[in-house]
Amino acid sequence: GPGVDGEIGTMAMLGEGRDSWPITVGDTFMSRAANLAKRRRLHPTEIRTSISLFSAVELNTTSALANYTTEANPNIKQLIRESVSAREMAYAPYSKFKVGAALLCEDGEVVTGCNVENISYGASICAERTALVKAVSCGQIKFRAIAVTADASDGFVPPCGVCRQFIVEFSANMAVYLAKPDFSTVLVSSINSDIQQLVRDSVAARNLAYCPYSKFQVGAALITMDGKTFTGCNVENIAYGGSICAERTAIVKAVSSGKQKFKAIAVATDNIKTDSFTAPCGPCRQFIVEFGSDTIVYLAKVNDLATVLVTDIKELLPLSFTDF
Repeated sequence: GPGVDGEIGTMAMLGEGRDSWPITVGDTFMSRAANLAKRRRLHPTEIRTSISLFSAVELNTTSALANYTTEANPNIKQLIRESVSAREMAYAPYSKFKVGAALLCEDGEVVTGCNVENISYGASICAERTALVKAVSCGQIKFRAIAVTADASDGFVPPCGVCRQFIVEFSANMAVYLAKPDFSTVLVSSINSDIQQLVRDSVAARNLAYCPYSKFQVGAALITMDGKTFTGCNVENIAYGGSICAERTAIVKAVSSGKQKFKAIAVATDNIKTDSFTAPCGPCRQFIVEFGSDTIVYLAKVNDLATVLVTDIKELLPLSFTDF
């Protein structure tokens, strides 16, 4: 189903009970010595949860899962985003199954963790335990909530038994939020005419791509806050590092024309090998967020223009490096 406000993806909560607390989220910390040189603080509003974790989970895990599509406090969304970001750091060469966790400490700090596998499988460590041992080694022993993100097409993935035991060691009433990536595809015919045209413009721009080395054509079209459209294609160079992606081509064209605020960008590719949508690369995501932290991103496949994948730059680049 659609994510909360179309942003995070689908969430689930486990258990019953009520609690509330203010939350402060800092950048992921690796050690107490680092002391979070830079912190981002969320609005100090209360978060109300309805969980008492293990009494519900141990009785009936399936019935304890429910789509959490009611009003979502922005702080909970941020906790989920932290776990999404942590998942990208997972070391899972054997299972190929990445998991991320974000742990909310009682003082409002957030500690993240990912699964770390080992060729001696029994030595592998789950994301939840990674977050917990990081926190404990930095002096944190009281926790309010944990968010866990995994990509399971057939449902949510709750903590394993060992991780549940670890969690209850420190708090029998800890809130657990389960999340899974939920990029939504929509019919092109269902979106407004301006965005339909934006997608068509990205497809047309792709035909101009200069890519003699990769043979992979990409087109992009962005729309500014005042409704102007700028297009770009990828331009490669034999010194590969000098190549520029379609998204950045469109952005520099817009900026050089005096436009610095964007509301949406469409990207068109033709990934025949995997028949999948292709999202902007890391540098392009950083470029996009520089000029629009709420930019909507539409991904199109030129071999199937009936549908597009809709996401946003916050989803594609959680914990982005910004000065705002």
